[in-house]
Amino acid sequence: MTRCGCHRCCIGDGGARFSVLTQVIKKVVEGSPVVLVEALAENIASTPLDSYSRISEVTIRVTKPNPPVAIHFLGLSIEIQRKRMQERGI
Repeated sequence: MTRCGCHRCCIGDGGARFSVLTQVIKKVVEGSPVVLVEALAENIASTPLDSYSRISEVTIRVTKPNPPVAIHFLGLSIEIQRKRMQERGI
């Protein structure tokens, strides 16, 4: 496998190209609706961990612009980090 140092390179057998992974995540985002941004972040995080054996950890940030809260915010963000189960010793 050859790496050029950019984020678009293949990460090897069991890996995914950035462009392919982006399309997979897009399907999650556009798929079944969820009530909480936390649920969307969890769904996004589980996709690469379940689908690509070479991805062992992900950090996901989801931002909801203009959230429906009593105070004005430009956006509400949630960030989560998840690791593959065996990486956590489980």
